[in-house]
Amino acid sequence: MKSMKKLSNRVFKITVTAALLSLFLITPAFAAGPGDPKLVSGSVELAKKIFLWMFAIIPITGGLMFGYHSWIKSMNPGDGGVAAERDKKMRNAIIYSAIAMGANGLVTYALYFLAPSSAG
Repeated sequence: MKSMKKLSNRVFKITVTAALLSLFLITPAFAAGPGDPKLVSGSVELAKKIFLWMFAIIPITGGLMFGYHSWIKSMNPGDGGVAAERDKKMRNAIIYSAIAMGANGLVTYALYFLAPSSAG
């Protein structure tokens, strides 16, 4: 029994050593081409430009939604239920705009980090 345990320990150590050694000795091979195809690089540049435009569109849309809800709230001055509902919608417009700006910033950062522009 003891010799069997010793043998299994030895086999385990040899297996781990061989696995680690093979990780260091294996050279990965990748297909090397002249660069990204024009369709891929053009699509990446288009996505970058769209996300840059979103930096202007998101705050404008959030401000317009906030203004719309405050305008509707001012049209019903006596109704407390409408005022509370519009207050909630105005708060949500600000929160969702902030979330969208943060997400847009992360995606834009990832695009510029992972696929840097060849022009500069």
